[in-house]
Formats: sequence, structure tokens, C-alpha cells
Amino acid sequence: MASMRNSAPSPLGPRRRALLLQAAGAAATLTWRPTAATEARPPRLGALLPHTLAGCGLPEASLGLYAAPVNGGAPLAQLNAESPFVMASTAKIVTSLAALELLGPRWRWRTQAYATGPLHDGQLLGDLLIVGGGDPRLTTAEFRQWLAGLRSQGLAVVRGDLVVDRSAFHLQPHDHDGTPEPAPSRPHHARPDALVLDAGMPASPPAQAVGLLWREAGGRLWGRPREGDLSAGRSDQSRLPALGRDGEALFPFSTHLSPPLPEVVHEINKTSNNLAARHLMLSLARGFPLQAATLPRARERVQAWLSRRGLGADDIVVDSGSGLSRSERCRPRALVQLLRHAWATDDARHFVDSLPVAGVDGTLAHRLQGGAAAGQAFLKTGTLLDARALAGYVRARSGTVHAVAVFVNHASAAQATPAIDGVIEQLARWG
Repeated sequence: MASMRNSAPSPLGPRRRALLLQAAGAAATLTWRPTAATEARPPRLGALLPHTLAGCGLPEASLGLYAAPVNGGAPLAQLNAESPFVMASTAKIVTSLAALELLGPRWRWRTQAYATGPLHDGQLLGDLLIVGGGDPRLTTAEFRQWLAGLRSQGLAVVRGDLVVDRSAFHLQPHDHDGTPEPAPSRPHHARPDALVLDAGMPASPPAQAVGLLWREAGGRLWGRPREGDLSAGRSDQSRLPALGRDGEALFPFSTHLSPPLPEVVHEINKTSNNLAARHLMLSLARGFPLQAATLPRARERVQAWLSRRGLGADDIVVDSGSGLSRSERCRPRALVQLLRHAWATDDARHFVDSLPVAGVDGTLAHRLQGGAAAGQAFLKTGTLLDARALAGYVRARSGTVHAVAVFVNHASAAQATPAIDGVIEQLARWG
């Protein structure tokens, strides 16, 4: 199996390095046989890479590049490394790394059901409270099956109401100012919702839809489906625990768990899942889930985390956490600095394994095929109408692993894609 080794000692240690790219490395089976035509490194590779990017024909000010070995040392190449660039979906790198460190790889979202009264002979003498916890991966089929599972626990009839609580995310209209409006033709613009099914399209499930699914699962309802809010009337937006009619704290009747965080991060980066990234960003808000998540608190916590990584206040700026907002910007040097730090962390393998592999899978499945970068470059893509980006890791034929970030911000950014790929290919061949 190919492994992403550097000839210099790795800060991860030999055993951890061997595991770092277990899944991605298994896909990267290409091997290199040096030939007279390929073994010589250009004498000025640091100048060749910026020149290759500039060959796209766009103004130099619209281009950004930084590449440096992951194990330390001077940068190999740079161009406008301290200029701020729109990140597009490379912003998901920041969200992913922050979550893996702040939440931990065992973290999951929880969707919970509470019985607000006694259960007698299969009948709930009270309301059934369904509390969304922010799971972006929940599907209609899974949700219906979970509701059916409540019946196997002895609940068949709800004598009260079916109350749906979606207060885990507390969003204001202005929170969406930087992101596009959702539309059926653009499902990747769906907005966060604490109880969302099927990635949020055509809409988040209102109480009526949840009531219908309860009936489809074989349950009966005497009352009506309605919305509820655990944080209503609480100035600190605290939500849990849920309270029964006597004011006592309730224990969940049933809990549905999302996949663990590394699996969600894998989907976020391989497929560039915007909704999951936005949910993950909100879940970073301090106090969540005991307090409703707000976007300002999530941004504040991520910026504090970046500061602890040694980055300045304006080195990397996040908004939605997905890259849909053009206010999410970074300096190429700063993103590479973050990538180099991530390489040395205990959870590096979860992150690197989540990145698309050049010419193999994800959003890079059909790019950089057949060359030195195929199977050897692990990069997050970024695409907006006026922005293109690639950032991640490239294993060169020399064995050196480089962290790299390439940005193009211009109305004609799409024409720079071949030049961006050329930079990665040359880095893999001669880096």
C-alpha cells in the first residue's frame, strides 16, 4: 500500500504515519519508475510554480499560491501569499479541522424523543416531543424507521400533541446575508435547520410532515402536530433538559445518533456538502447543544481556535463554514500554516482521509488523471462563479509531502483551472 511518507522524521511517529492515509493510500496504487526524462528537478521550481499559475492569462493580483514542506522549513513557492482571497469550499478545511479538535472524533448529533406524561398500556398520556439536534445526514427513511422503533418500545398512541422542536439552531435572517438563496434548482444552497431531512430539499420538515411520518410508522395521534421551542422565554437560550408537566427534568425516551464526526467530515470534503458543513459550523458554538447554537458564537469560537494556532485575526475569516459566502477569506500562507499544523495532530488521518484524491475520487475524480499527481495529491476543491481554489497535501516523487494552497479570484476564474492543475502536477513531479 502506498503511504504518504516524508524522507524526514515525521512528527506523527512511524506507526501513526503508516495509518495516516489508510483509505486514501489504498486507492493511490500508482508507483513511479524514474526515467531520464522525469528524474531531474528544475533548478528553480520555486519560480516555475508561480509562473505556471500566471500562465492562465489573468491579472497577477488575482492569483495566490503558497507551498511548503509539511515537516517545516522555508516555503517552496509563493505568490501574493499575504493577500486575502475568497476561499470558496476550501473554507470547509477550517470547519473540519476545528471540529475534529474542538468536538473530537467521537462526537455525534442526537435527535431525541421525550414522553411528557406517563405511558400506560401503549398510550402516552401527554405530548410526544421530538427534538432536532442538528443532524444533517438524517433521511426520511431513517427518521420513519426511528419513529417505528418507538412503537417497539411500547408507544403506540399519543393522547396529547406531537410537538416538534427545532430550536437547537437559533438563526436570524441577517445570518444568511452572505449566502445564496436556496432553490429547488440549487439544493446545495439549503439552509441549516436543527431537524432537517434529505439534505433540506425541498424543505425542512414542519410539524405536519413529522406527524404524517409518525402515522406512516404505525403510530396514532389524538392531538395535533405543532411546533415547540425548548429555549422560549429563556434569556440564555438554554434548551436542555426538557421538562415534563410537573416541571421535572425528562430523560429521553429514545435517541437517534448521527454517524461519528469523521464519517461526516469525510462526506463534507469528498462531495463538498455545504449543508453538513454549515451544520458543523453551528455545532461549534460554545454551549451547544445545551444552549441553542448561534452563528456569531460559532464564528467567535472558530476565530479563537485559529488564534491559538498562531494565526492573526484577519489571516482566515469564516462565515457560514461552507465557503458559500464570499466573506470567507484567507491568506494562502495562513491556510498552509494551518494545514502544516494539522499534519502533526493526533486526528490528522481523519482529515487527510476526507480529502478528495487526485484522479481517484470525490470532486477530483476526473482531474489530474494519469500524471505524477494522480493518487498522490489530497486536496479540497473550491468553486464559485468568480473563484477557483485547491488546498491540501501533495506527495512528491522525492517522498517529500507539501502543504499547498492555490487561489484564483476573478470573473474569468474558470479559465485558470488548467494552470492550477499544472501547479499541482509540477509539485508532485519535482517537489
